[in-house]
Amino acid sequence: MKFLSTLAIISLAASAATALHCKPVEDGVKFHIIHYNPPEFTSDQQIDVTYYGSVLRPIDRDVFLRTYFYDKNKQRIHRGSVNLCAVIEKYHQGECPLDPEDGFKITVGHKFTTTAEDYIFVETEVIDDEGNCLSDSEDRVEMAWPSS
Repeated sequence: MKFLSTLAIISLAASAATALHCKPVEDGVKFHIIHYNPPEFTSDQQIDVTYYGSVLRPIDRDVFLRTYFYDKNKQRIHRGSVNLCAVIEKYHQGECPLDPEDGFKITVGHKFTTTAEDYIFVETEVIDDEGNCLSDSEDRVEMAWPSS
């Protein structure tokens, strides 16, 4: 009986975690994680994630790229959020607002402590300052490295 209770708690936590994400919209922001570093990630280090994307409709300054990190049990271990235009302008010589078909490639550093082993799932979304979804598609990546 205790096993079933534990299973139910894990299941509820997993469904609650995924409920935090926005539902993709048509003609929004297409983006993909194309690289993460370091592959030999250990606890309490920074992980740099590179995103590549394009815009299918005009995007203003108050747009945020939100990244969620989960352990293998689907428990959220970190959530990072950055202003997409601020990062593009400050570190990547781009300009905002973004116009349709503008592309971008940014790298964002996330620092957090985890005891996760083997892999971490990463999900991303783009939202405006009111929490409305601007993502054209869901992007989910499994990051794997040797456990330490």
